[in-house]
Amino acid sequence: MEKKELYPFLKDIQIKITQNDNQQDLIMVYDKVDEVIKDHDFYHQTPYFLSEWLILKEQVLRSDSESLGYFERFLENIMYESATGVYSAYADSNP
Repeated sequence: MEKKELYPFLKDIQIKITQNDNQQDLIMVYDKVDEVIKDHDFYHQTPYFLSEWLILKEQVLRSDSESLGYFERFLENIMYESATGVYSAYADSNP
């Protein structure tokens, strides 16, 4: 998936997880997002991002009530953090 396609993909994921609080689905969605983003430069070249993403997986697997909030905030970070370039790639392709 190209970087410009990540923003709408992640936005759609974010909407779906806020409408469904099933913990199994949350783990599945984490894995789906992980599979898509690991092909991008920010996944490996931003140490803070990578370490926080891996920590987030542990939080999601804990299956507590805060897991959804952590995941939703991290999706926001992927979409809007300038270090990832996801939003700017989307904005550049959709003037």
